[in-house]
Amino acid sequence: MSKAILNNGNFSGGYFVLNKAAEENSFVSGQGFSVTCKSDKGLLNSIIKLIGEADNYIKICSFIIDNKQIVESLKSKLKEGKLSVFILTAVDDKKIKSDMLDEDETAELSKSRHFEFIDALVKSGAHVRASSNAHAKFVIKDGTEALLMSANLTEPSLNNNEKGKAPNDESGIAIDKHQEVKTLERIFDSIFLYGTEFRRFINLSDNTQLIGKNENEIHKSDFPESNTNVIWSYDRFHHSIYENLNSFIGNASKTVNLSTYSIVELNNLSELINSFKIFLNEKKGKAKIFCRAMNHRS
Repeated sequence: MSKAILNNGNFSGGYFVLNKAAEENSFVSGQGFSVTCKSDKGLLNSIIKLIGEADNYIKICSFIIDNKQIVESLKSKLKEGKLSVFILTAVDDKKIKSDMLDEDETAELSKSRHFEFIDALVKSGAHVRASSNAHAKFVIKDGTEALLMSANLTEPSLNNNEKGKAPNDESGIAIDKHQEVKTLERIFDSIFLYGTEFRRFINLSDNTQLIGKNENEIHKSDFPESNTNVIWSYDRFHHSIYENLNSFIGNASKTVNLSTYSIVELNNLSELINSFKIFLNEKKGKAKIFCRAMNHRS
């Protein structure tokens, strides 16, 4: 939180107020649900397990990759020569250093570790492509199992041992239903093949690694039908996450619990605001919203 406000004195405006009496709550992984918190590194363990058990290929989508354990696991499997690794990530420096990340993640990136790890994976044989808008986080193993999560593959999101403090609270859910895994994989493949702006590394004489940029065109027909529990948003083609969110709130009768990274630009989300107004004012429902406290955002 860039601006801490204590619950004393007079102030006006919509701010997050510091709670000095906050209690610690423990989260428990299990039954296909993995978490990362102070007492549980379930997400990291699940990712390492997927990589270790993969027989043919691993597909990873993560805005940033700077977790050393995951990178070393991938390099080890690539060294065996039996596994193909496909990675969708971001390489646009201006996009990465934005409010999409917390302070720890941007600090890591300022040291260029993300780019160093991507370079190392490419040299080890991984197929890496990048899109400025790839914010989804998931891992697919052999087209049979997947892990969909809130966490980027970073130290702050998965481990944070290097800084000696607790990682972010993150969660993930295992997907093993055949059709749902295939839907997620089709989304990955379409973006990897047709929706990536950055597709190759260029080796210069001083060994500097740059990214060769290609303009590609992706079409709505490249994506699967929206007929499973996997929902997604992509550019101007698909907005099923937003549509489903509005539908959930619109169909609720008593309670709505919403967890999100942040709440901004609500003036552009008139349908969402209307759904909440109907739920709160007409249905007299109760809503709880849990999000990151950022007083530098309006």
